[in-house]
Amino acid sequence: MGNFSTEDIKELKSRLPIVEELMAKKLELQRNIPSYTDKKIQRAIKVLENLNTSIDFFERLSFADQEALDTLINFNFYHQNNRFQSMAKRRLTNINTDHWPQGMLSCLSWKNLPLIKTVEDYAVIPLIIQNLRPRTIIEIGSGSGASALWMADHLQINNINGKVYSIDIHPASFENKSIEFIKGDAKQIEYLIPKKMALDLPHPWLIVDDAHQTIQSVLAYFEPLMHIGDYVYVEDSFKQQEIIGEFLMIKKNSFLVDTFYTDFFGRNSVSAKNSILKKIK
Repeated sequence: MGNFSTEDIKELKSRLPIVEELMAKKLELQRNIPSYTDKKIQRAIKVLENLNTSIDFFERLSFADQEALDTLINFNFYHQNNRFQSMAKRRLTNINTDHWPQGMLSCLSWKNLPLIKTVEDYAVIPLIIQNLRPRTIIEIGSGSGASALWMADHLQINNINGKVYSIDIHPASFENKSIEFIKGDAKQIEYLIPKKMALDLPHPWLIVDDAHQTIQSVLAYFEPLMHIGDYVYVEDSFKQQEIIGEFLMIKKNSFLVDTFYTDFFGRNSVSAKNSILKKIK
């Protein structure tokens, strides 16, 4: 962390207008939905805007600021170099890079729609669909609608007679016979998928929470309506460990973490840290 010099920062600061323009174009292609990496870059841009490089600034930077600047330096490096390079140049280039599971220069896509998923989630969620064969998928947070479409297509690929219900304050505008986009705030989930409707939804269920703000209300509402064997997949949950843990303690571990999926590429390699949950009672 903090693998940069004062000269690196001065050069980056001089290129700030160019970098901001590159980020604006990237976000436009993503329908203004930032990835985790984008948020780091946006943080770094704010740090640079307020950074006085005429003084010793290193010790004033927080760990998160240093991490963000590292990411921005790499983002800038890749934009300054050609996409297609000789192997010799690659071997001679000395740059330390992190793993950017949601993509550095671009996010993933599905049918030309931006799909803000980590590459690990991109592999594991279809595997769960294949193995669980859910009849109902409830998605919290629709984004561009790519994720709902992607999961609906995987239902079809696996010959599963199922449907995706995707909830967002700003739902996607396209129509698909295997998807129902529901407009609303998932903090009031009981009004969006009322109990009467939920009781008619066929099982198994796969609930995918990617809203980051609603997991407590989502778990509390759906837990008594779920059947043994249903799954919950909480994306980007590294900051929600206490909330999820407290809920599971209250419910006396009616869910267990399915480590086959969370650790598929290594311990907690997916974004759903300790939060691919199977209902067991």
